[in-house]
Amino acid sequence: MPIVTPKADVSAPAEKSKALSPEEELMMICGWGKCTRRLDRLMKKKPNVNYKDADGVTPLHRAAMCGSAEFIKKLVDAKADPNVPATADLLTPLEMLTDKITYEEARDATLNNWDTVMRLDDTCTAVRPDIKCFREAAKVLEANGAVKALAFEIKPNIKPDGSVMGGPPSELRSYDMSEDGSYTTAHHLRTGKYDVLQFVEGKLVESGYDPKTGKLV
Repeated sequence: MPIVTPKADVSAPAEKSKALSPEEELMMICGWGKCTRRLDRLMKKKPNVNYKDADGVTPLHRAAMCGSAEFIKKLVDAKADPNVPATADLLTPLEMLTDKITYEEARDATLNNWDTVMRLDDTCTAVRPDIKCFREAAKVLEANGAVKALAFEIKPNIKPDGSVMGGPPSELRSYDMSEDGSYTTAHHLRTGKYDVLQFVEGKLVESGYDPKTGKLV
């Protein structure tokens, strides 16, 4: 498995820390999901609420994964698209959230059932996950037209051209689901912003790749 790492110019002098752009700040605080007053101040700067990072993740993905229904409402009210597929798995915010809820429910059922808890040592504590906020976040997304992309199914809800349930195509939601498509290793290498490392005979060495295709050579 190759390791993709951002390129760094070691010969260049160290740069002073730069201020975050409104979009970068939005991504950051949406990963917290609690500082609503800061979000309100930031929204006055008119950031792009559909900004995507290198993996296609939007502020709405971040807000969904921290279970912030309030942030989701504010983003949707600012015209954030709830159906943007992201990461190599091409997941929408609702899909990420559903996977999170399913995981936590299964974990709770396994670790906190009656038999397991009764057999714990007296020095142990059973901790149950708080899933309520994630369920509320999912309800807000669904109420605003969010769907699961199901990109790898025979009949996806969101097609590669970005159309949702037979609606109009959208460049924002479009994706390439081929082996070297959207947000894969090859996708990142084609940008020219990354180096690729591999283990060879127990050593981590830099590998070559075709900058046009992103494939290793």
